[in-house]
Amino acid sequence: MPISEQSLIGKMRAGLIAAAFLFVLIMFAPISHAGGLGFAPLAVIAGIAGYLGVNGNTIRFQNIPIVFWALFGLVIWAIMTSSWSPYEDKQTLTNPVKLLLGAGLYSGVLLLPKSIKFDQKIIRRAIMAIGWITIGLLLFDNLTNYSLTYFIDPKNAGENPIHHRNTIYMNLSHSITVVAILTPLMITLFKEEFQNWKLPSMIWVLCVLAVSILGKIFVGGVALFAGLMFSYFALKNAKYALFFAISLAIFTILTAPIFGHLMNYVSPELKASLPASWEHRVEMWGYVSEKVAEKPLFGHGFDAARTFGETFNFRGHEGWTKVSLHPHNVGLHLWSETGAIGASLASLFLFGLGQALRPYVAVSSARGSAVIGFLAAALMVCTFTYGIWQEWWWGVLFLLSAFIALSFSKN
Repeated sequence: MPISEQSLIGKMRAGLIAAAFLFVLIMFAPISHAGGLGFAPLAVIAGIAGYLGVNGNTIRFQNIPIVFWALFGLVIWAIMTSSWSPYEDKQTLTNPVKLLLGAGLYSGVLLLPKSIKFDQKIIRRAIMAIGWITIGLLLFDNLTNYSLTYFIDPKNAGENPIHHRNTIYMNLSHSITVVAILTPLMITLFKEEFQNWKLPSMIWVLCVLAVSILGKIFVGGVALFAGLMFSYFALKNAKYALFFAISLAIFTILTAPIFGHLMNYVSPELKASLPASWEHRVEMWGYVSEKVAEKPLFGHGFDAARTFGETFNFRGHEGWTKVSLHPHNVGLHLWSETGAIGASLASLFLFGLGQALRPYVAVSSARGSAVIGFLAAALMVCTFTYGIWQEWWWGVLFLLSAFIALSFSKN
């Protein structure tokens, strides 16, 4: 191929990568505010851009870190369990297949530091900007009784107004968890870019606390606190902070059935004193631990939690389903659907992740603070809220991982 033609193709490729990255940055805040479901396709776009930017000869099997083999081992096992799952997935592209394809495509985002040619300072400022836009939208909507969302997405004719409002609440709760796990990176960037970094950091933390309180999202505050605590710990000793964060994550997964079983001993009086969502969690975790005991080794199969139909009397409402789509705890979700094998593979992945990150966080205190704080905040969210197979959650975790990698590609 002539040199001029190679140069033209290289410029076109660089242009496509830059356009894709800019699209991801522009769409991040509105997608987050809309509930985050668009994060999966956004991560696919960013992942493809990452793959486009590297020489195919550099991607060899022997160069792929063990952590990715562990991840795909977990995904493949999860797909295998779908063969005995009672859940019937009638989609042409089933959830297990989407998970496998997604994992492969999302992983490309980690190649973006080799693909993006923008100055690192510009990238940092852009990430900080989308962070402020995301938190600003949340504050505005929560302070104005969801006026922005009602304006963009008004209630349809005949739609139940309570159902519509609950959908908005759920969407904004997703966005609150996004800004919570974004906090360690934001504060690290403030410290790296501004001499008077404490002021924007305090404002950011107060804003995240405010939206968590206004939105009644307890896990937002928990994730915020965990992220800040581990970020600070990482500044003192990144090696031990990473070890503790990974160990805690593995511990929560392996002991999830014990944790769930203990929920069966919570007194009715104590459960009644909890907020409704937490009483439901206590009831759900206790019930799911019993389902784990039924098939502890192989689990009930991928998406089987959707078929757990037992109901209970919930604050005067008869026939309330104990499990809402998933157990709202990653450990119990893994154990109930993929059994001890799935939980072990997930733990192996986390161990591999810790090994892969050790040399990365050792390069600078800023890297360690951002990465380990992010891991700790995400762990809290996974422990108390989301399911393990949610595509949008995978998407946002990969995207924020890419943002961290891009922010510290040169230091």
